[in-house]
Amino acid sequence: MQGKCTTNPTILKIAEKHQKTPAQICLKWAVQQNIVVIPKSTHKERLIANTQLDDFMLYEEDMTTLFALSQERLGPDPNHVDF
Repeated sequence: MQGKCTTNPTILKIAEKHQKTPAQICLKWAVQQNIVVIPKSTHKERLIANTQLDDFMLYEEDMTTLFALSQERLGPDPNHVDF
């Protein structure tokens, strides 16, 4: 997952607390809201990490903190198409 998700200091702090990658935190945030995610990567290690979301939950305080970031786009713009 590219974009602000992997570099945002708040997400990095939550990732460190849970011993997960920033991408896993962003994916878990979406999954805990019942949003279907389709992560993509060309790197085997990232593909594996992107599927390892079942062994942790984001705390209510984490979710609140992440919701406060909602004015920022945390990933690529889904309305932008590269040709």
